[in-house]
Amino acid sequence: MSLTCDETGLEIRYGDVLMAGTRDDAKFYSALSRRALAHIPDAEKRTAPCKPGDGGVNIHEASSLRSFSGDYTIADFTPGEFRFSLSKETAEKYLPNHLRRYAMLSGA
Repeated sequence: MSLTCDETGLEIRYGDVLMAGTRDDAKFYSALSRRALAHIPDAEKRTAPCKPGDGGVNIHEASSLRSFSGDYTIADFTPGEFRFSLSKETAEKYLPNHLRRYAMLSGA
């Protein structure tokens, strides 16, 4: 099964930049593509991870195997090294679909 970007809904081709969005206060992480993250200004990226409860998103490098269709596969999708975080306000602006997932998971 191909891995799709949580923000754009598009499949992520094997070899493209693969990142994962996560938070310490949720047992959830999902794939984010270069397309989803490319429009976020460097000035909006924070160097320290979000604190639990602040509502932001941590962005990590990620890895996965190649599917038969040439995309990354969901079967081995794993977050890796932390790269940057986004405040809640920045995530609402640039990653609204991804951010809504945390609310859906918590039932809020």
